Amino acid sequence: MRFKTYSEKDLPRKIIDKGVYDVEVIEAIDQVSKNDKEMIRLNVAVWSGDRVVNRIYDYLLDEMPAKLRHACDAFGLLAKYETGSLRAFDFEGRVGKAKIGIEVDKNGIYPDKNKIDDYVCREAKHLADQNNAPPADSDLPF
Repeated sequence: MRFKTYSEKDLPRKIIDKGVYDVEVIEAIDQVSKNDKEMIRLNVAVWSGDRVVNRIYDYLLDEMPAKLRHACDAFGLLAKYETGSLRAFDFEGRVGKAKIGIEVDKNGIYPDKNKIDDYVCREAKHLADQNNAPPADSDLPF
């Protein structure tokens, strides 16, 4: 069989609708940006139901503090975030939720592609516990 080969980043991708999706970090790499700043590059699988519907590269930088904190929260790394030091391997294999958007090339040179607008923070445990607790004015005998 003969076929055209693609690198992972050049694979043809179908654009998915904007929304909140389950995501999984397939690969994470410590890198330095063009501006000589430390960053973490994530290769993120986007899930819908039981299948991967897209893969997106995302970049976590100190210059985007809200997205960095939200990513750590979404992937269960908030305690690690609070230390002020993260490594790419901290993210590998982690699952969470992300808000997926669509990036349109204003010059019309490149095709539209999906992007991660932000990560969805996990529900606070004390709120989850309150949702499962019996009402305060309950007539329970104990």
